[in-house]
Amino acid sequence: KHRDSVWQYYPDGSRYTLLDNQFTRIVGLAANVDYNNWIIKTEVDRFEQVNPALGIKNIYKYALLGVGYNYGNWTPMYTMSRYRTVTEPIEGRNSQYFSVRWDFRKDMALKVQYDISKDKSHYAYPFFGDSRLLSISLQGVF
Repeated sequence: KHRDSVWQYYPDGSRYTLLDNQFTRIVGLAANVDYNNWIIKTEVDRFEQVNPALGIKNIYKYALLGVGYNYGNWTPMYTMSRYRTVTEPIEGRNSQYFSVRWDFRKDMALKVQYDISKDKSHYAYPFFGDSRLLSISLQGVF
């Protein structure tokens, strides 16, 4: 349980408060498996800000599922996720992630990932917009 405040600043520097000390409930559950060479990642989350007196009914849902397989020093993985608001107008996004990780030495890896996100919002304009991203990262333990 959490209390949240949301505001925005105007170009003249003045501040407008959208939510002040609003009760917020965040619930999440994740389960991951690393068995033999298989890797499975799952997550579901729900975020709620509800206040009928103020007309607030912000409810967001998120889910993720990823599956990978370890071939020696190489780990390819496919992950998909889905984000939605519960009430109209719907804000939504479906994403897919394709990644390959190469553990080329102890405590160091190189990862290449390609993300595809599709806007599934119910607006007259693209709320998130569609996107594609290629990223390369060097990961290490210090």
